[in-house]
Amino acid sequence: MNDQPLHDEADQPLFLTPDNAALIKEQNILQQSDSTIEAGVAEAEAKTPGAPPAIEPASAVASGTEMVGRQAANTVEPPGTPKRHPSVARSAGIVSMAVMASRVLGLVREMVFAYFFGASKSFANDAYVIAFRIPNLLRDLFAEGALSSAFVTVFSDYLVTKDEKEAFRLSNLVATLLIVLLGTLVVLGIIFAPQVVMAIAGGLQDNREKFELTVRLTRIMMPFILVVALAAQAMGILNARDRFGVPALASMFFNVGSIIGGLATAALLTDPTFSHPINAIVEKPIEGIIGMAYGVLIGGLLQYAVQWPSLLKYLNR
Repeated sequence: MNDQPLHDEADQPLFLTPDNAALIKEQNILQQSDSTIEAGVAEAEAKTPGAPPAIEPASAVASGTEMVGRQAANTVEPPGTPKRHPSVARSAGIVSMAVMASRVLGLVREMVFAYFFGASKSFANDAYVIAFRIPNLLRDLFAEGALSSAFVTVFSDYLVTKDEKEAFRLSNLVATLLIVLLGTLVVLGIIFAPQVVMAIAGGLQDNREKFELTVRLTRIMMPFILVVALAAQAMGILNARDRFGVPALASMFFNVGSIIGGLATAALLTDPTFSHPINAIVEKPIEGIIGMAYGVLIGGLLQYAVQWPSLLKYLNR
């Protein structure tokens, strides 16, 4: 049995001797011990769900907390989203109140005309209505019609696609065009006022005095179209920059200026001493209605001027 050959790791034949037998036995014991240890480690790893987290330094924890705080500030409060709702609601409320106030003042304006220049008292009110129809028609075309809507759309597009410098360059070009075009139209309207009145109200030729008064009122109120067109352009600029309160109040100031300025001018023309201005306006309706025509210009200038502080504040930014 001692002569049975064995093979070592180098595949060299060995003969079983007492020393070799002890050595082989010791190697087998070590191999079994290593296998037991490896099996225990594998079983422990299989039972453990995961390795315990490593303990981070205090500086790393602090920096991580700061980063989480920054991310929370950026995700919990998106820029501008929660704060726009109160602003939009406030702007809508201001615009609604301004429109309502403008309508109420427009009713007051009609009541003033009915009191001082009723149809049963004289033909002054009829002449005023016909004369105001001409600049009011041009206002619907140039100031509050297609031209105004087109300007606001193009100006807003310039602000988005280009920059503010190009947008205000466009605004200056449009203002220059309005001044030249409407200024020329105003001059022509003043010169050819008799022909214009005859074209829209040919029946006035039978009443010479009424026709002449209508022509005079037309010439007085013709510059109104230029002023109100510039006011509409300023309104469009402010609306494009999300400023709605002041432009909405501008129409209200037109009625205020036309009522107060018109009555003050009418009182000055009928009673320069202001001793009995109301009675003087009633007794001299022709002079009084001329004062109300100047009140239209005062109201248009006030409508334009009330927007200038907000417009200049934005332009100087």
